[in-house]
Amino acid sequence: MNSHLGMLGDGHHKGKYRFGYNLLKPIRTTSKHPHAIDNAGLLSYTTFSWLTPLAHLAFKKGELLTDDVWPLSTHETSDVTCRRLERLWQQELQECGPEEASLGRVVWVFCRTRLIISIVCLMVTQLAGFCGPVSTIQPLPDFHNVGSISVAGAHAFRWPRKGTPKHFD
Repeated sequence: MNSHLGMLGDGHHKGKYRFGYNLLKPIRTTSKHPHAIDNAGLLSYTTFSWLTPLAHLAFKKGELLTDDVWPLSTHETSDVTCRRLERLWQQELQECGPEEASLGRVVWVFCRTRLIISIVCLMVTQLAGFCGPVSTIQPLPDFHNVGSISVAGAHAFRWPRKGTPKHFD
């Protein structure tokens, strides 16, 4: 069994999601990492506002050069990913032996958490995409029967049974 695990650096395994937990903080005020995405909080990450300095630089200069872009985040490098995949493969070889080891099983373990979280996020966005219109369309039949709406500031408009709204002063 030839392994390059030692070459990649064994490093003490301090927790698979140690850096991911920092992303759950809504706002992060520290900037101790060289890459902007590593300093981003949840709001900044989900709205891509961590890219604002780079976009502002591109707007000012009119172009972006390779030197203008930040280096790759240390948590996103192939070294980290390769080290984890190699460790999982070595565990599979130890548990099942070289004849029974399954690359498919290792890849499933490697991608499982990200895939499950992606599916859950997709389900939440689909549910929100359905509930938003449903919650706004549901009051429309009531509004149509009454003919007016009781929303603050909207008392000046009265909707006729058919046609467009008429403005009453």
